[in-house]
Amino acid sequence: MLNPNGELVTTNGDIVQPGITFPIGSLASTHITSEGDVSVANGMIGNIQLATFANPAGLLVSNIRSEYYTATQNAGSASIGSPGQ
Repeated sequence: MLNPNGELVTTNGDIVQPGITFPIGSLASTHITSEGDVSVANGMIGNIQLATFANPAGLLVSNIRSEYYTATQNAGSASIGSPGQ
């Protein structure tokens, strides 16, 4: 989903981090690779990243929204990477 500013957002309207902004009129030409690279006709505009944890059961469910999690010592450090890595 995009917000009125062309930013990629979650279904709740929260901006995906790191932010990816689509130029006006470029949505029809969007391509996302299996590695998470997001491109439009004019070139690459961003990369969707994923965080993995050694112990995902150690993540703390957010009090604000159940689909948000907070890292804890029990979860271990986040390993940030692109899909397909």
